[in-house]
Amino acid sequence: ATRHIGIQLPIGRQNDKKVLVEMLLANDFCSKTEKGATCIISIVGKGGIGKMTLANMVFNEVEQQFMERRWW
Repeated sequence: ATRHIGIQLPIGRQNDKKVLVEMLLANDFCSKTEKGATCIISIVGKGGIGKMTLANMVFNEVEQQFMERRWW
């Protein structure tokens, strides 16, 4: 018999996601310019600990709040 393994949500990142979402929506890390605001938050750490997963979770939650999106 073959066991089906479903997609699992990341474990232990909900609090980190909540903090980053609050930071972005509060505009504390945004620089105001003539064309609007630029919000940048760096996520750093060792490889394989889920930085990109966390960034995607935050992005998916707040993407409607921002008009322009850029990934570097």
